Amino acid sequence: MKKIRIFSYDRAAGAYSFADYNCTVVLHDGQEPESGGTYRKNGGSVRIMTSKDVAVRPGDWLSLDTGRDRPDKDRDRLVTEVRDNRRGGLPHWRLILDGRAGVRVNS
Repeated sequence: MKKIRIFSYDRAAGAYSFADYNCTVVLHDGQEPESGGTYRKNGGSVRIMTSKDVAVRPGDWLSLDTGRDRPDKDRDRLVTEVRDNRRGGLPHWRLILDGRAGVRVNS
């Protein structure tokens, strides 16, 4: 299990808040071709093993460094999907990181 920090931006307060979770993390880095060139394609998947609600939504930032109080947008990963998989013998939340297709939610 890995410890991560999720940063959420609170518009009313004008600041980031964060929560720490224990989870499994699979990250991948690569390049994808596009219009005669390439773009950086970093992605990954995180599983937060809990049957409780978590305060994570698309647009939040995931950091493997739990010592900061703000996201580092050059190193941290953007959460693009949040999937509620709290059923069966292994209930968990699955977070999809750094998608190119925009931000969306699947429940």
